[in-house]
Amino acid sequence: MKSFFLFSMLLWVALFPTDARAATSSQKEDERMEREKVMRAADQLEIIMPEIEKARLSLQHMEAQLSQLQSENETIKKTVADLQKSREKEREAILDEVSKIIAESSEKQRDAMEKAIQRKSAESEKKSDKNDAATKTTKSAPAKTDAKQDAAPAEQKQKGYEHVVEKGQTLSMIAKAYQDQGVKVTVPEIMKANKLKSETKLSVGQKLFIPKKEK
Repeated sequence: MKSFFLFSMLLWVALFPTDARAATSSQKEDERMEREKVMRAADQLEIIMPEIEKARLSLQHMEAQLSQLQSENETIKKTVADLQKSREKEREAILDEVSKIIAESSEKQRDAMEKAIQRKSAESEKKSDKNDAATKTTKSAPAKTDAKQDAAPAEQKQKGYEHVVEKGQTLSMIAKAYQDQGVKVTVPEIMKANKLKSETKLSVGQKLFIPKKEK
């Protein structure tokens, strides 16, 4: 048995000594190449690392700027929304103020119109009473003057009101104002009573006769 073992060992050495050494030499070469690769990779890594760090810092800076821009954008949006709300409130306040001014102006104009109409109505009634008195006096006069006296009352027979034109008034406005007071009168009737033409322009202070229909 011992002889067989020794023979096997000798045979192994005889057959594989060169291959073992060759394998060892090849392995060392491979290891050397691997070490060189590792060294080159380490050198490249040393070169790349500062660039990576610089890129990381730049990215952080960009992220900070982006965060700041987002914050500023939100602030701008809020400011714009606040401005819109403020302008809407100011617009509503202005509209309310204008509406109040218009309402107050219309109320004053209406009151002034009503007072003017009442004043003119009172003056016209007084004139009408005087005309009635003059008519009675004319009827009691001598017969020789009957024809002349009858002509005068005939001219004053139509009753109505004297209206003084105010700034901005038109025949339509004047007729409407008297209609609102219960006086049934139209624009053509006013034109006929005052011998006005369609193209005639009213002037401030102009006196118009507003005819009053008999009931």
